[in-house]
Amino acid sequence: MIPAFTPWKSRGLALLAVVGVLWASSTAFAEDKDKGFKNLKVLPKDTSEDQLDEVMHKFTSSLGVRCAYCHVGEESKPFSEWDFAADTKLPKQTARLMMQMTTDLNSKWVAQVKSDRPAPMQANCATCHHGKPVPRSLQDVLGETVAQKGTAAAVAQYREMREKYYGRDAYDFGEPPLNTLAQQLSKDKKTADAITLLELNAEFNPKSARVQGMLGGAYLESGDKPKAIAAYRKAVELNPNFEPAKRKLAELEKGETK
Repeated sequence: MIPAFTPWKSRGLALLAVVGVLWASSTAFAEDKDKGFKNLKVLPKDTSEDQLDEVMHKFTSSLGVRCAYCHVGEESKPFSEWDFAADTKLPKQTARLMMQMTTDLNSKWVAQVKSDRPAPMQANCATCHHGKPVPRSLQDVLGETVAQKGTAAAVAQYREMREKYYGRDAYDFGEPPLNTLAQQLSKDKKTADAITLLELNAEFNPKSARVQGMLGGAYLESGDKPKAIAAYRKAVELNPNFEPAKRKLAELEKGETK
């Protein structure tokens, strides 16, 4: 990841910008301190204990993982019994690729970005991962669950994830992710699934006119005109300037009076 000819001080930022491995006690990596750490294929061979410790801590907080995610060993065992040099786990192999990718991104591409900021921006672990091992959006995670296990499982998963991650930087628990997923489900003619997720969104965002407007459209698509009217009315109550909902409500209410 870091060219051998680069002085350590200039390598520090790039080293902290790498993505993918996890923290472990730096002394555990070296069976013989006089010979340095074993099997360092991306990090510099002359990496010190303090430097490695700092980098590993950075990875841990950014990915929300612990040593055993990449390294061979048991959490309950002392580090002296771990095989940190082993390359048997796929996450460790992936980590090396991600480290090289991030350094390449920063040195070749981010470095070209012109900015008036006093310090240049650098891509790092948290840029994508935000405290989770796999950098996926909430709607992607829930969408996969809908496809594999059904909407009820996705609703349960959302509640669990909200309890675990709410207030952190890992996932966006605002209204857009569920709206986005509901729109895709509606487009795929899975209206009932879309309604379930929009109702869930309305539960957590009771003052959102947009969610109510989307619910109105989904109810109408499902053939439930009374619920559609009620949802559009709610949308207009929440936002009297919500023109699409006002027009649709007027159209539906006009039909009701005929």
